[in-house]
Amino acid sequence: GSAEAGEAAMSGSIPPAGTLPTGTRVRLHAIASQPRLNGRCGTIAGYQPKSHRYEVQLLGFVAGGPSRIMIKPGRVVQAVVAQVQGIRSDSSLNGRSCAVVDFDAATGRYKLCLVKSGAAVSDDDLSANMLLLRPKNVVLPEGCYVRHASTGGRAAWPSGAIGRVASVRREGRAYLVEVARTEVFERQPPRAADEEDDGASEASACLSRDDRHHPGAGSRARQPGVPAARRGAEMRETPCEEVVLL
Repeated sequence: GSAEAGEAAMSGSIPPAGTLPTGTRVRLHAIASQPRLNGRCGTIAGYQPKSHRYEVQLLGFVAGGPSRIMIKPGRVVQAVVAQVQGIRSDSSLNGRSCAVVDFDAATGRYKLCLVKSGAAVSDDDLSANMLLLRPKNVVLPEGCYVRHASTGGRAAWPSGAIGRVASVRREGRAYLVEVARTEVFERQPPRAADEEDDGASEASACLSRDDRHHPGAGSRARQPGVPAARRGAEMRETPCEEVVLL
């Protein structure tokens, strides 16, 4: 079924705890203490849960600058190139390629810079041709990681879930997203060797009603489970305005 297919497709691809996986290319932004790092690109080298920071390997060389830094998740954004759509005030922008520089949660808008299709983003690009656009006017590329922008809506995801854009639907008005899903269940501990005789399971399953009232009578029938989690994914078609780049 679709659920099984989703679990297979997402195996190993969705990072834990809503973090970006190792190897993801990112762009630094909103670093007040070291503003010269803003706009620099790098790749995720790891995540430190205790400090809640990414380790980022910076790309390129800057004299006197670091090659690796530890940085909060809110100071990086995936270095992707998106497309502009649905601008009525200036239709010449529609279809143009733009690099995502930042997402301002307060205004609900992306900060983007226009770039030539397929061209690398330069420092000059980041200081010019800037746009502020709502998510519905930005088509993100397939393969990028996203989160749900609101708590309501018919396509709301599980709390805290992240997803990966599988395809763009309805002429750019929606995404088909592989949404991470975690199922918590009870795993039974392995039975002791002396319980693995041929009649142990039958005897345990056939305890009489009176036996069940005696302390310890049911201990062989069912031991306390160990909490465990099974991770998979499900496909959700979600409107563009409800999806934000992670």
